[in-house]
Amino acid sequence: MEHIDITLQKLISFVKNCKLEEIEGEVLPDKKIQYICMDLKICEKLFKILKSIGVKILEEIYKRSKGENDALKTVFNRAYYLIWQIIKDNQITKIYVCDWLDIILDHAIQLEEETVHATLNEILQNNDEVVTKFLKENNNQLVQRIINIFALKPPH
Repeated sequence: MEHIDITLQKLISFVKNCKLEEIEGEVLPDKKIQYICMDLKICEKLFKILKSIGVKILEEIYKRSKGENDALKTVFNRAYYLIWQIIKDNQITKIYVCDWLDIILDHAIQLEEETVHATLNEILQNNDEVVTKFLKENNNQLVQRIINIFALKPPH
């Protein structure tokens, strides 16, 4: 698990074009690198990992929160932080990540992780195209889920 976390940290450093020690700082991601990540389908691979971790496993982590579970929780949050950096202030990568909106919504509803909510907020913030797309596609249930999430934990 430690190797996966280190790899995710290095990817965040790559996206933000900064030193490893600076990944948690306010350095903005590099747009060209965001597009490279999209072309390399990094988000697709991350969502496969996040989906395989699954909500049931994460619920157990929050109940016990010890040892290996902490490492899994760290990887989970680091993966969402990387996704957040790939889409931050980039309309094209935000639309790309919307393919996995159901996974993000499931995690946002069932877990109290700041990185999941920050990612969801980034996708929806100033993104009329995405919101319009989901409203047009008769996704009343999806819209209701989004409303429920923000009722539980309003965006910052």
